Amino acid sequence: MGAMPCELLKPNSDELYNLQLDSETSNWGYMSCRMTGTYIGHHNMSYILDADYGRSFPEKKLFWVSSLSKLSMFQTFAEVTAVSPSQGSVMGGTLLTIQGRFFDQTDEPARVLVGGRPCEVHSVADDRITCRTAGRPVDDHQQLHPDCTKHQLKLWVSQIRFHLGSNHRRGFKPSPPQTNKGELHTGASGSTSWLANSLSRILYLMLSRAPPGGRGLKMDLWSNKLPRSLDEIWSYNQNTSGYRSQWIDFLPHVFPMEDDLFASRTRGFLVPPLSGNFNIYLHCDDRCDLYLSNSSRPEDKVKVAFQPRYVRDFFQLESQKSEVLFLEKGKPYYLELLLQEYYGIASLNIGLFQEESSFTAAQSDDAINEIQNIVAEYEAFDEEQVPDQDSRSELQLF
Repeated sequence: MGAMPCELLKPNSDELYNLQLDSETSNWGYMSCRMTGTYIGHHNMSYILDADYGRSFPEKKLFWVSSLSKLSMFQTFAEVTAVSPSQGSVMGGTLLTIQGRFFDQTDEPARVLVGGRPCEVHSVADDRITCRTAGRPVDDHQQLHPDCTKHQLKLWVSQIRFHLGSNHRRGFKPSPPQTNKGELHTGASGSTSWLANSLSRILYLMLSRAPPGGRGLKMDLWSNKLPRSLDEIWSYNQNTSGYRSQWIDFLPHVFPMEDDLFASRTRGFLVPPLSGNFNIYLHCDDRCDLYLSNSSRPEDKVKVAFQPRYVRDFFQLESQKSEVLFLEKGKPYYLELLLQEYYGIASLNIGLFQEESSFTAAQSDDAINEIQNIVAEYEAFDEEQVPDQDSRSELQLF
């Protein structure tokens, strides 16, 4: 896994995590192993069998196009477990201690943002980062919403970016394995590509008017609701009956079977890994609206795509596809999804389509080759020659 061993045996024992065939007569099966090492980023994996088999040959569908413009199978993340102190002066100067696991700097130095502003890093260890906060400009009136819990505050003040980029996936595949170094279960220019069904690695937490925080989206859900229009969901709040909330960090999101007849509002930021022209596709069960701002401000949002009824995939209705949008690399765009579920299994998903890519369909299922029609035309003219005789009576042809 990423050039590091992945242990098949549980520590200090001969017991396997999991290794079995689908059936007694099957040639297919699966295995589980525990990763070693602390590298944070994009990984590929392979396994080696003895005798006549050798190294595994991966199927093309296992590779995803990452924001680093490389093909990889899965991505690992750092884990933040605590931040102290939990408050400090808006003038800056507070020494923060961020605790967690796998604070790796193999590819790039660690970078910490507090309230959207850089926090000067003093030290970095595998499980701890210390940094000193910067002062807030006088005209910056951003503040954390009073409804935010202490846990949410922890996420807000600890946006740690290791320049890992994001793992982007086509919208019609199951989510690839992702892990915080725990147990892992494995089972050309002139082209275009899908960069994320879920944008799960480029969607950031939304806490009221606060800057983008940790990886993920905030989802508010109200059970036993039948709004006439999805806009009615904006009138719901934490005091509305049937309310609950959760954080999600990947899409597609599939709701539990017992969730029927509910409405939800999902908010966050889209931070593109590349600059260029994009289309955003929307798919859900049963109906949904997608709003996007041209900035990080929620009040700037406009509806860019919608699905008024259940359909089987991204391509059934013209309204599921946004117009071409130019998005800038690294800029946070506020995003909001409104959803109404009736009965059955509910789900929510978005896909991002990029006009240009360095990959071809031979390298990744995420890429679609461009087709060019080349037309060659020519005209034929008879050659004309004019004889001329100079003073020496020599004949020359031109």
